[in-house]
Amino acid sequence: MIALFYRPWRQKEIGLIALAWTLLLTLSHGLVPPESVWIVAGLFSASMNLIYTRQAFAKGQDLRLETGIAVTLILCATIGAFLSPPMVIFSVLAHAAWDLAKHAGVGVAFFRWYTLGCATIDLIWGGLLWAYWAGITI
Repeated sequence: MIALFYRPWRQKEIGLIALAWTLLLTLSHGLVPPESVWIVAGLFSASMNLIYTRQAFAKGQDLRLETGIAVTLILCATIGAFLSPPMVIFSVLAHAAWDLAKHAGVGVAFFRWYTLGCATIDLIWGGLLWAYWAGITI
């Protein structure tokens, strides 16, 4: 079942879903009460760390590395959502760095267009979260 998700003909669908999800998430920050922004951001940040872990399990490669990175960033995002917003921002930006490392070939192989696109979106989203946290309005 997992292998079907990663077939080459699904690449465009995965990219479009990821883009739509991220845009909707970013827009949702303006629709939820301020105290909920970090919970939404933390939960989304945590959830986005599952895709590479799922790929590692599907291929049976780099399980320790992928799981270790994912668990670390999930804990950081989840704890940060309730205790310290900068931890959520760190988790998003660290995920961008992990995307770039994956783009360079570290860990389980993944679509290169996806890793670069995800890094770009994570950097933009992390920047927007930082601006929100710092009280900077655009």
